[in-house]
Amino acid sequence: MINRVGRYTIAFGEAPRIRSFGSAVGKKEALGPLGELFDKKFYDSHMGQKSFEKAETVLQQEAFLAALNKAELKAEEIDMVFAGDLLNQCVGSSFGLRDFNIPYFGQYGACSTMAQGLILSAITVESGAANIAACVTSSHFCSAERQYRSPLEYGGQRTPTAQWTVTGSGSCILTNSGKHPKVAAATVGRITDLGVKDANNMGAAMAPAICIIRPYPSAQKRRLHLCFHDYITKKEVFVTNCGGDHKVDFSGKSYLNRRRRMSKKISAKNKRYYIQKDDYELPELTLPALEAIYGVWGTRYRHYLMRHDKVKYYTLLCSCVLHEHITEIDLRADRFYEETVNRLKKQKSVTEKLRINNPELWKKMMNKITDEATETVYREVIFKEE
Repeated sequence: MINRVGRYTIAFGEAPRIRSFGSAVGKKEALGPLGELFDKKFYDSHMGQKSFEKAETVLQQEAFLAALNKAELKAEEIDMVFAGDLLNQCVGSSFGLRDFNIPYFGQYGACSTMAQGLILSAITVESGAANIAACVTSSHFCSAERQYRSPLEYGGQRTPTAQWTVTGSGSCILTNSGKHPKVAAATVGRITDLGVKDANNMGAAMAPAICIIRPYPSAQKRRLHLCFHDYITKKEVFVTNCGGDHKVDFSGKSYLNRRRRMSKKISAKNKRYYIQKDDYELPELTLPALEAIYGVWGTRYRHYLMRHDKVKYYTLLCSCVLHEHITEIDLRADRFYEETVNRLKKQKSVTEKLRINNPELWKKMMNKITDEATETVYREVIFKEE
């Protein structure tokens, strides 16, 4: 039986079981720290196909077959499959799974597709609409670049904030029986505009979901930890639709006891830093109350960072030291400008006596001096590489 808990959370009475899972990845993922955990690894981006899109269909097929083999099931025994990818019309899923002849529901949730598929599969199994349901998702770096940015063949320059899309696929098979990890509950995310303007920086839009969602505000639900920890109690798995992947480790009682102690410490420590809003506990984040007190040089330096050194600008901004740094540059530039003007006036004998006797010549020479001093400040302070 499915029960609602608050506005965004549902709990599963029977708790559908994750009977098996499968994965297939590309070269970059295979050579990474988790490489040995994947079922199928490809070291050719085309995977023997003529296009990257067709290669992605191979990823889905291999991941789904791996899950079927582990569960010792045949495709005909799967009642429904929820699958998706990042391509138009979900062609990676459509062509990847068409030969299995399974009732198919196409999903398009971007990086939350796997969590979304797990939630819908769990709802389907819990409701009795299916005895066995599967969920599959995939992405391919090369096909995603062509879909959202520009084909790799163009050789376009990647921005410093550009994310790297995973080349890989994952699949899970859910049933309503057996001694397997459970899907105990699910919290569904809501649409939020975070004001991210950089189309290449998808991570900036997705990362906050990992931090701000803390389902089950009730103190009685002690088995649920913070969103960036595994949601487990013995063999229960909590699924949250926030685009994050969590590795669940069932390594015995000592691990579980350690996690329970950690959960209590974290909960007590973070009560001071969160505010309750509906089913969410949002971080109570505040920025230092700083005023922009810098002058013309600080303003020019800030514009320079925003236009030509965005990485440094956002690093300073996120570290809450941007205004302090700009103020320091502003004061340094102002002192340097005054020193340069005085030095040049002495070198060119531009004195108060000259201003009284020949104002036109004094004005002409002072304009040249101030222009030269300004260029020197730009070169030695504002544009200088640190």
